[in-house]
Amino acid sequence: MPRRTRCPDEQDAQTNKMPRCPARCPGKQDAQMPSKMPRRTRCPDAQQDAQADKMPQDKMTFQRKFNFGKRLKKQKRKRAEKKAALNKNESIDVSPEKKQKIEQKELNFEFDDDFASALNNADNESSESESEVEEMKEDESALKDSNLPKTVDDWEALVVKNKRSSLLWIGYAKFYTNLSDVEKSKSILNRGLESIPLEEENERLNLFITLLSIESKFGSDDTFLKTLKSTSQRTDSITIYKKALNILKPHPTKANLLKTVLKNSIKKFPSEIYFWKFWINYECENLNDFQNAKQILDRGIKILPKKKHHVELLLTLAKIELVNENQAIFEHGRTILEKVLSTYKRDISSWKFYIKILKNKNDISGVRSIYERATSQKFSKKVLLKMLKEWMNFEIENKNLEMQSLVRYKCNEIEGDGEKEHMEDNSDADIDAVVDESDQSD
Repeated sequence: MPRRTRCPDEQDAQTNKMPRCPARCPGKQDAQMPSKMPRRTRCPDAQQDAQADKMPQDKMTFQRKFNFGKRLKKQKRKRAEKKAALNKNESIDVSPEKKQKIEQKELNFEFDDDFASALNNADNESSESESEVEEMKEDESALKDSNLPKTVDDWEALVVKNKRSSLLWIGYAKFYTNLSDVEKSKSILNRGLESIPLEEENERLNLFITLLSIESKFGSDDTFLKTLKSTSQRTDSITIYKKALNILKPHPTKANLLKTVLKNSIKKFPSEIYFWKFWINYECENLNDFQNAKQILDRGIKILPKKKHHVELLLTLAKIELVNENQAIFEHGRTILEKVLSTYKRDISSWKFYIKILKNKNDISGVRSIYERATSQKFSKKVLLKMLKEWMNFEIENKNLEMQSLVRYKCNEIEGDGEKEHMEDNSDADIDAVVDESDQSD
């Protein structure tokens, strides 16, 4: 702020251009003040003082951020305290407006294979108040003790306490299937779908899968397709079609139904590679029809748009053929893998799978040739050193000293140390040390 020497009225008293400020110059009464001073004719010194009293904009921004940080830390501290209290089974006050997420422990239901599929890939997180959480824990402890309800009234009381638990609804439905009342079991699952909110997608998915499991076991092909169509409209259609295929795959009597579902899946989702890979696997592993699998592979390559998907389909068929005992099928898979590796030379997983297959075939010269080709590719230093270590272990098992010296030379060449010309014989510890140093540097 500039130093004030005298009032501007004293500097220009004769012309009287600016009215005198009585607050700054109380002793000077030579100039008459107007009855109402205009806003823009204030004394500049008073205006500067008023501006100086205001907080700068950057300081105000910093203050707001500081206060927000304090509130955020306080909220995190409260959440941590609530979580710790729940872990210790302490009583805490949880308001209905701010419900806390907890992890629902896995229940020990002894389902058969059809009902067990309903529990796969489910995220058992639910948002409940403290009273509902305690009731859920009581129900889980009862189930873990194998004290399952024996009557309808007991089951009704159990599901009323926790309407959002898909596991309880599935257990209730299982109770009716054991009594050979399939229709009642379906109605129970539909009740569960009405009780569980739409936000609980995983819980609802469990009930949809269980409905399909019941239809595959007790229903006809038409009822299964009808149920699949209705469930696909109420949940993620791709996921429910994948689950339906996995439900039907273990049942040889459902082969025609599975092919129908598979064709419908590819018709609805032609660019989804999962269904093409599933079809190739099913034809080879379940039906042992490799010729049809090749035709499916050709169709998939024509329909799928991405080259990455083409390679995945080729490797899917090649990996199945390479474990087949038929020599002609094995050679066909080997040809496919060689073509893929000639184009995608840095696919380390394919190199390792190729080596593993040849080791199972006891093809020592073939394994050695693949190791030489793989280690000559442009991989990272860490990957190359690990592969050289595996190659050294292979040569030590076969007691080939000449190849061991070659592996040591390659390791020194990669490490770039000119002073180390050779390693000591039968000493794999040096390679281990090199690999450890590489891991630490990475």
